[in-house]
Amino acid sequence: MITIREMPPEEADRIAEIDLSEDDDIVYYWINGRVEAVPEAWRRPRLDPTGWWERIAAVKADLAIGATLWGAFDDEKLIGVIVLRHCLPPVGAFLGQITAQLAALWVDRSYRRQGVARQLADTLIRAAQVSDAEWLYVSATPSRSAVGFYTSLGFLPTQNAHPELYALEPDDIHMIRPL
Repeated sequence: MITIREMPPEEADRIAEIDLSEDDDIVYYWINGRVEAVPEAWRRPRLDPTGWWERIAAVKADLAIGATLWGAFDDEKLIGVIVLRHCLPPVGAFLGQITAQLAALWVDRSYRRQGVARQLADTLIRAAQVSDAEWLYVSATPSRSAVGFYTSLGFLPTQNAHPELYALEPDDIHMIRPL
């Protein structure tokens, strides 16, 4: 049985247990003001703990400023994680709006398409809804699985990307949904 629970910061290093490798033949791009699917080989390799270092460091930095980390577990095996940043800095198009961020979502390759990501996302969305946030933001990997999943949650692509997040991930599809 899959269980979801909040993870304390000292468990963040366990994220390296997740196999996030993926292959696809569709990549999304902004073309003429629209998100377009383009046939193109895309591959994300399996990361070893060293390859996870930068991602885990970012999660720990978010946790240090109040973010929340949840894990999905199959018994004691960590099979997925999601991170909620409760409030993005209000800049650009986001002035005057309280916007939370789905900062990370990773599900182990062997557990995908089994509802794990949906359970994690539902947990995060409920937490964001009880906060003062009006919007939820995600910077999606431009893969078919990521963009399709976030669209199924009600996210829509936005060209009004958060400037700081766009600078970090200019190739991602930046998406937003009301809470």
